[in-house]
Amino acid sequence: MDIARLGEQIGKFRRAAGLTQEDLGRAVGVSTQAVSRWENGGAPDIALLPALADRLGVTIDALFGRGDGPRADMEQTTAEWLGSLPRGERLDRLCRIIFKSLQTVSFSDNLVDISYLKSSEPEMPKGGRAIMPSQCLLDEGLLLGIFAEDFSFAAVLPEPSDGYAAHFAENDDYRRFFSVLARPGALELLETMAGLKNTYYTPGAMAKRMGLPVETVEKDCDILAQAHLLAKLEVENDNGSGSVYIIHKDPFLVPFLYLARILADPFVWYGLNWGDRKKPILRDTPQPH
Repeated sequence: MDIARLGEQIGKFRRAAGLTQEDLGRAVGVSTQAVSRWENGGAPDIALLPALADRLGVTIDALFGRGDGPRADMEQTTAEWLGSLPRGERLDRLCRIIFKSLQTVSFSDNLVDISYLKSSEPEMPKGGRAIMPSQCLLDEGLLLGIFAEDFSFAAVLPEPSDGYAAHFAENDDYRRFFSVLARPGALELLETMAGLKNTYYTPGAMAKRMGLPVETVEKDCDILAQAHLLAKLEVENDNGSGSVYIIHKDPFLVPFLYLARILADPFVWYGLNWGDRKKPILRDTPQPH
């Protein structure tokens, strides 16, 4: 093994990738001084070579000077790697990759050893439990999520050039939407339908399941359909015509209700709360008249 050549190649590919020694060290979990030693004749631990090659976007052969090799298409490489895993593991591993990537999108040495929490709602020293979300606030966008062994999710929101607010609905639209959800029985109806096979149901069938009067459920179904939370279909059978309903956009109900819980809960503690964002979250928002 040509140790000196290995160090030269690491330095060459690091500069080509526009990384500082600190950036590369943070990406693979070592100090800036360690990277400097490599580039001046030292050698990294062999176990670090795959991570080095991935971060530099080259093959391991290229690190040893055996042809520069094409720069890896990391999006394709990641997709292929995830595809090689058992299907039941893929989303969890993708979430872990996103969380681990905080080390490279941030600039804090304190993030080198970040890891998953054991619980998304750990017990507090004085009793009770608290939600433990994580947030990373950068001028180029936001990364929010829960990163714990029992439950995890990630929301990555690069900021559009015209800001987040430019993509919001009108506030009156939100007020109408939330007024629908505030109706007694509306959320219960949505949650009940989300827990059933995704097919059309009559108000009578839903009323029986929920133990409510048919007239009440009929009215709720119609109002939820007007808010585009249920899809409505007119049908005709031997007993005449009627309406059946199916829950609409139900996968979005899960993150919506969970994020609403985080917003509403006064006892949120942060698993990770970091960022160097200098500007407000919303910019150029219209002022109320």
